[in-house]
Amino acid sequence: QGIAAARAGQADHARQMFRQAARIDPRNEAAWQWLITVAEDNDERIFSLKQLLSINPQNDRAREALQRLGVQTSVAAGPPAAAQPAAAAQAAPAAQAAPQTQRQSGPVVISVPVLDDTRHARLQQAAEEFLRRYNPEPVDRLNIDWAQKNRGRYGEGGATRLRRITYAAAGLVVLVLVGSLIYVVSQIGLPFDEGEKAAIVSTRVPTATPMPLLTPMVGAALATPFDEPMAVLATSIPTGLERGDPYRLVTPTAIYPDVERDVAYAVELAANYYANGDYATALEQLQAERQRSGRDCYPAVVYYEALTLAAMGEFRNAENTVQQALNTEAPRGSLVTCQNSPLLAAALGEIAYMQDPRSENALAYSEQALAANFDPPLPQASLTKARVQLARGDLAEAERTVLRALEDWPEDTNFLLLEAQIKNASDKPQEALNYVGRVLYLEPALLPALYLQTDVYLHLAQHAESDRDKMEYYGLAALSAQTIQLYYSGNPAGYLYLAKARLGEDKIDLAETELDRILAVRNSLPASAAPFLSEAYRVRGDIYYQQGRLEDARDDYEQVDESDPAAAARLVDIYLRQGDYQQAANKLELLQVNDPANTAHYTLLQAKLRIEICTFYPEALTCEYRDMLRQLTDEFAASLGSEAQQADAYALRAQAHYHDTLSRGPSLSDE
Repeated sequence: QGIAAARAGQADHARQMFRQAARIDPRNEAAWQWLITVAEDNDERIFSLKQLLSINPQNDRAREALQRLGVQTSVAAGPPAAAQPAAAAQAAPAAQAAPQTQRQSGPVVISVPVLDDTRHARLQQAAEEFLRRYNPEPVDRLNIDWAQKNRGRYGEGGATRLRRITYAAAGLVVLVLVGSLIYVVSQIGLPFDEGEKAAIVSTRVPTATPMPLLTPMVGAALATPFDEPMAVLATSIPTGLERGDPYRLVTPTAIYPDVERDVAYAVELAANYYANGDYATALEQLQAERQRSGRDCYPAVVYYEALTLAAMGEFRNAENTVQQALNTEAPRGSLVTCQNSPLLAAALGEIAYMQDPRSENALAYSEQALAANFDPPLPQASLTKARVQLARGDLAEAERTVLRALEDWPEDTNFLLLEAQIKNASDKPQEALNYVGRVLYLEPALLPALYLQTDVYLHLAQHAESDRDKMEYYGLAALSAQTIQLYYSGNPAGYLYLAKARLGEDKIDLAETELDRILAVRNSLPASAAPFLSEAYRVRGDIYYQQGRLEDARDDYEQVDESDPAAAARLVDIYLRQGDYQQAANKLELLQVNDPANTAHYTLLQAKLRIEICTFYPEALTCEYRDMLRQLTDEFAASLGSEAQQADAYALRAQAHYHDTLSRGPSLSDE
């Protein structure tokens, strides 16, 4: 729960979970590692780092982090005694040649007493032995000599007699009951003595009604079972990679290019906060580091500060931060500068991409950063360049950029995932799954990879050539959705994906249950969940519409984002069926603006609306049937997408022709 909360950016909740885990198991190294990333202040961070060292004295990263915080540490296990003088002699000249300055004067040495397991076991055993033998006697205030008696104690005889009487009475009652039963059976006989057969039938017990919950219920329906072997193609098993563990602290990707030593710890800490979505804390750390740096400008600090501002939606501030740093002259004698920094050019490219995925500026800044003399080139710039190329539909160039980057960074999950997206966009779903499999092998809980995997399985199911393939792909999509639920229990995407898979399996009730679980907690979800909520309303509205529950479907469709033309078209149809012509007309006007590609379909709906109004409410508007006939031509009917729509067009034309004939009088009836 703590890891899921940390990944979701819920630092306070994650901190409570990690503290509780550390209290339950003080030697749980993972709990202390995660607690460091969400620590409330430096005091707690120092304490957690000290605990890590006490558990694993060889943890060099914890020792370096303590030193950066101004805490001196000692190596627990050093070289043998005979080797120590020689090691000291070798270290002394190096120490004199490269003195290190402390960022803080007077480092504080904090001693954390830790009771090792051996001493704890011995103390506990001694305490238990003492308590077992301890036999306290009452305080002698009356000079009484106490003695232990085994017989003849006060009241013991009366209790024994009462116990014997009770046992005898109970035995007598049992004998009477057994004798009575034997007598009754002997008089009336057994009910089955004539060969009658009886069967015991269990009454069907109704199952509990599924309640809308944020997290899955225990005993919820499992994914569709698969045949062995499966009919669909299996994804390739990654080789040469180290399998990731979703329950341990993920080793962060090394920051490239190398960060200056003076700010390395602050940048690494802020990058972890940024990766966990705690942008406010990351920004606070980076801005404090910039103040401490004075006139020295460190590109890595500016880079992460700008990206954090952009992630918070403050794009103008992010751009100004980078431009100001690029224009800052380095003080005389300083070895660090932000002028002409390729890393900051890459930052401008990323900020431009966040605002417009097809941005020309994003492409230009990325190419400027890649033109710098870095070997290997900046991965941030390559990633932005490939993403822009993918957004523009230039799949061949995007793939070329990604594959070139994978030569230098073969285990970078960002590039592997982007290659999977390119394969999927190129209509190569099986190859896309292979790349997603590599990503999830390295990081089993990476959410964008789980999203893409589920999308690909749903796509394959919708285009499967056989019923068996279709059901297996829907089953794999259900498994992938349940994996999202496992790692991210409060994420509505897992429930939405599972509902789509259940619909594909024709399990309507299970699909509706998953959608209910999302929508029941809609008010407690963050703003970022709005697209999932809108789609959940649309999918449930489709279920209600197909079942003929028009009022329920109308309520759901009205909650869908107005940019969704499918839901809006269904709403128009419902309004027409219910006689709400004003609402239908308003929605049709929006559709013609938002979805000009389907003008023919909306023209058909508009003709239906006008004819119905003219038929039932002729005084509501001037009915020009001739205009309708000029629209409902044979060419217009042929342009419609389905035979049902073409039939509607001809039916509407016949109605318009009929009413036009009536309106022009009997003299034109032959026409």
